[in-house]
Amino acid sequence: MYLSRSRSGMETAMGSASFARQALTVVLALACVTLCAGSQGDFSNSLHFVRKAPKGHLPATHTRLARHPSAGPSAPEQVSSVLGFEKVTPLPRASQIHISLAGPGAVAVNWVTPGPETSSSHSILHRLSRHLPIQLRHARLGRRLCPGTSIVQYGLESGVYTSQARGAVPTCYSVGDYDSGVLHEVVIGLDGPLPASTDIFYRVSGSGAGVWSEEYAFTTPPPVGPASLPYRLGVIGDLGQTEDSLETLEHMVASGPASVMLVGDLSYADGDHERWDTWNRMVSPLTSRSVWMFTEGNHERERASGVPSWLAYTSRFHLPHAASGSGSPLYYSYDLAGAHVVMLGSYTDHGADSDQAEWLAADLAAVDRARTPWLLVNMHAPFYSSNLNHLREAEAMRVSMETLLRQHAVDVVFAGHVHAYERSYHVYDGAPDPCAPIYSNIGDGGNREGPDTHWLPRPDWSAWREPSFGHGTLDLLNSTHAQWRWVRNKDSVTAVDAADAVTLVRSECHMDRGAVDRAAAAA
Repeated sequence: MYLSRSRSGMETAMGSASFARQALTVVLALACVTLCAGSQGDFSNSLHFVRKAPKGHLPATHTRLARHPSAGPSAPEQVSSVLGFEKVTPLPRASQIHISLAGPGAVAVNWVTPGPETSSSHSILHRLSRHLPIQLRHARLGRRLCPGTSIVQYGLESGVYTSQARGAVPTCYSVGDYDSGVLHEVVIGLDGPLPASTDIFYRVSGSGAGVWSEEYAFTTPPPVGPASLPYRLGVIGDLGQTEDSLETLEHMVASGPASVMLVGDLSYADGDHERWDTWNRMVSPLTSRSVWMFTEGNHERERASGVPSWLAYTSRFHLPHAASGSGSPLYYSYDLAGAHVVMLGSYTDHGADSDQAEWLAADLAAVDRARTPWLLVNMHAPFYSSNLNHLREAEAMRVSMETLLRQHAVDVVFAGHVHAYERSYHVYDGAPDPCAPIYSNIGDGGNREGPDTHWLPRPDWSAWREPSFGHGTLDLLNSTHAQWRWVRNKDSVTAVDAADAVTLVRSECHMDRGAVDRAAAAA
């Protein structure tokens, strides 16, 4: 793959670099933190950005975060689904619906309804537990079955529901003084694949009493294969729930991706589980109408009973690991249009002998590049970043997995964690390599901690960097060409141009995996 800038004079040739050199420059960087703060892409390093003071979460009473006062007992508290953004309109009663891919021809619909407040032994124990010492209250941690049913009715015409699917018994979980609502999940398309590229109209019920939500709709993904290109993917990271987060979502809607990849750090609940509810209400107008797929970040690992836990993250979303042969919801893969997409776990075992590394090797080896010519990888902690924040935190994972990514000619690797945007050239082990991936760090979704503004002197592998909030889109145009765009929040939502726009052209390495080994032998 090689890069072709959409604006002339903004790219320079990529020189050599090494991780030894990068480590050495850390000392120099400490002396130039102020000088290097905010240096940006191919504009001038004399442009400085002042980091905003952290704003904190939006108030829970904000109209995008609060449960609608007139919502009835069956109104979903979290619904997610697949549909084009061009059809998004604010639906305040649909506060927590999410749709995700669940295997070939199938999608999962997740939502939350209010939990029972009385008339159950658990509720009585919960009320009594509030008077116990905190150590004993924490012992309430756990996921359990909850009263209710999970039903989705759907069809090809608005108001005409010709099919119905039921999920397993819904669940709830408790942490400290917090009791979740009732967590519902239904997979539709298991009894026969859903028709591709088709509008599906659906409604949900969590009571089994004939009380239904309002109607939602999504468009099923196109058939897997290059004939389904072009296809637009949205990419976002470290979103949070701030005014900046809302601006990012507004710009994302304007960009119009068919589906979205979120590379970790979703809600920034950080143990305040009511903030999982508010975050899901905030994104529900989008996630109920388009596929959003996640990988976990460090903020999804919350402490409960004194130990790290993925309880909220793994309870609230469908993570299709079983469909891709993964033994953990923290890493999985899926096919979409002309791409094979891998979601890696930065915070589970990733050593060379780990289950994740073994799964990744098998998953990449099974990719048919004639069927899915584009190979994309997502993770949270970046392998390559020249920002001083979180510098080289993923070094152990890079050492154990980077060779696999190069061997299998991965095209692009997306990451977050660092609250700034940065795009690399093709790089392997710190040096230029046309058979290596491009790395794009997009942890600038709008979280409450603000942008990370302090940088190392620019490494030769770094093509563009800027500490501004925004999002990206990847247009897979055909089997050989794609267009990457990064859009700043501070630019007009109707702006045609992007702050960083580059055309990706797959090289021989990326069209022929055997060419990678030939290139290595010739080096």
